[in-house]
Order: sequence, then C-alpha cells, then structure tokens
Amino acid sequence: MGNCTCKGKDKCSSFDQLRERLVAAVESGRLDIIQHSYERYMQSDATPLQFAVDEWIIVLQEVKLNTLAYAFRAGQTEIVKFLIEEAHASVGKLYETYKQFNRSPADILCEYGFLSLLQYFLPIHLCESGKSATSAPLNDSQEELSIFSDHRTILLREKADPPAPFQPGIQRACEKGHIGVVEWLLTSFESQSPPADFDVNAVDEKAGENCALVAAKMGNLQMIKLLHQCSSADFHALNRRNESAIQVAATGSKRKDARNYYDCLRYLVETIGVDVTYNYEETLLICEDRTLIHYLESQLRSKGIETSKERLENEYSLTKNRAPRQVSQHSQEFERKLKRCGFKITDLVEEGQSKSDLSSIPQRSVQEVSSFSLV
Repeated sequence: MGNCTCKGKDKCSSFDQLRERLVAAVESGRLDIIQHSYERYMQSDATPLQFAVDEWIIVLQEVKLNTLAYAFRAGQTEIVKFLIEEAHASVGKLYETYKQFNRSPADILCEYGFLSLLQYFLPIHLCESGKSATSAPLNDSQEELSIFSDHRTILLREKADPPAPFQPGIQRACEKGHIGVVEWLLTSFESQSPPADFDVNAVDEKAGENCALVAAKMGNLQMIKLLHQCSSADFHALNRRNESAIQVAATGSKRKDARNYYDCLRYLVETIGVDVTYNYEETLLICEDRTLIHYLESQLRSKGIETSKERLENEYSLTKNRAPRQVSQHSQEFERKLKRCGFKITDLVEEGQSKSDLSSIPQRSVQEVSSFSLV
C-alpha cells in the first residue's frame, strides 16, 4: 500500500516537472523541447509516464490551459502548427478553453497582434465558426491575460465574473493599433462578405462602436487612413450614446496625448467629411486641449456658426441666472461688523451676552467665517 502511495506521489511530481518544462518551452518558443516531450511522454507507445497532448499545463484566471491553448496566448506559430498537424491536439478543446474567457482563439490573435499565427489559423477558425454558426458569439474578458507571471496557478474565485459584451476580433486589433493585422484581414475578405468577427462595420455590444469610431477614439491617424482608404468603414456612424467620430475623438483626447488628435480631427473633418456641426456645443464642451478647441471653433465659423467654448461654458454654467441669495437684516449687520472691526470676535457678541458664553459658540477659523458670509 505504501509503495502505491509512493509511486503515485512520484508520478504527480513527474507530471508537475513536465508541466513546468512545457510552460517554459512555450514561453521561450522552444519547438525542439515540445517535440521531444511529445515523442517521449505523449504518444501511445510512450513510457509508463503517460501525459496526454491535451492535458493542462498551467492555470490562468481559473482556467486550465493545455499546451496548444498556451501556445496561442504566447503567439508561437511553429509550436501551434506542430501540435495541430503532428501531435493532433484538439482544436475543439482549444475553443472550449477560450470560451471560458468569453473569447475565441482568433480574438486572442487579433488583440495581441500575432499576425503570422492568424494567417495560419484563419482557415481553421472559419471552419470551426461554420460548425457553430448557431451558437452565441463569444465575449470579451474583463481581465488581461498575463502569461509570464511568477505565479503559475491563480486561486479560483468563488463566483465567475458575468460575461462581458461581444467585441469583434478586428475591432480588438484596431483598438490595440495592430495595423498589419487589420490590413491583412481587409485584404483577406476583399472579395467576400466577412463574418462578424472581421467586419469593420460590426459594432461591439457595449459602446455600439464600429472600427471607424474605435480608431477615432484611440487617435490613431494611420488606422483611420487605412480604414478610410482600404475598407467600407462607416465614419458617419453614431455609437449608443449618439456620439459621432468627432465626439469620440474629442473624448479620447482627454485621456491621451491631444497632439495626435489634432491631425485625426482634421482628417475626419476635411478629408472624410464628418459633420463638424453635429452636436457642436457638446463637442466643444468635451474638448480640453486649446489647439483642438481653436480648430473646431474656426471650422464652425466657416459654417456660419459664431460660438466658442468659453461662451458655451458661461451659458451653461450652473450659477448662471441663479436667483440672488436673500440676506437677512441680521446677516447684513454681521457682515458690516466683520468689515468694520477686522474680524474681532468680541464685536460679534450681541449686547448683554457675557464673554463667558463664548465657550458655547462653535469655533471656526477666521477664513471660514469670512467665506461663509461672502458666499
């Protein structure tokens, strides 16, 4: 009995060592180690230490990833090819694994810009998508996958996060600025209608934005030009908040370097022809960079609209047209005493009140008293 327990522990220890070896091989792109491990431990006629090719090797965000799934996250094209074509790793298992992240393998490749692996895998993805055409779309994960962590196992949470809204794979590439991925996908579907994952005009379920609006929001002029010149991306679309490409760009400029957004706004207005007058008051109020504000004001003047951000801020100020505060006679006398007596608290005591009663008066700083009376 003791010998069996010992053998079981030895086997578990050997599995752990093999998992660590495979994880390191994937991260470093060592195809030779993957091939050697497969030939020695994963084939049917292997040694007594049987380790299936689809066996998990690492846990990320509560999900067990096998060698193929982990190779996808690391963008290791040659390892993926070997595992699918020679080791016969399960592609179905790959999709099941990433479905737990509410993503597809193609989403990962688009988001992280793994172009060579996407070029190899796209035909497989289209085939798999055809098999599950009636299934619900895969959604985004709220959390970033981090594969090179020192902690190989992440503790399970009591409850899984709710599924995040669906976002097309090509839109992920636009958001991350992967020009090569987007350009290749546009070329791949040039003569046919793309599936939703790769349609530049497909919108995400959260913001209701297409690729054009995403590129404008990120202030990526190169991406904007690519989508405008090489695709049918609709730059005149509105998102769920009825915001135009100009408005989402104005919002994006508040979070990023506004210098990038000046050229983007000029291209949107002067080359593409996005309507600068659409909700122009809201657009000016959103903007914070002076260069963008001056440009928008000048464009509006050319359209016959004389306005400015400063004028709009004054017009929509919360204090504008506010009724004057009614001041009692006692308060007026209080203010006059403050000015006349130089903030001497003894002068503020009503006649007949002893100085010993001052202890019952709440203590305030002179500054507080002054600001209270002058509001």
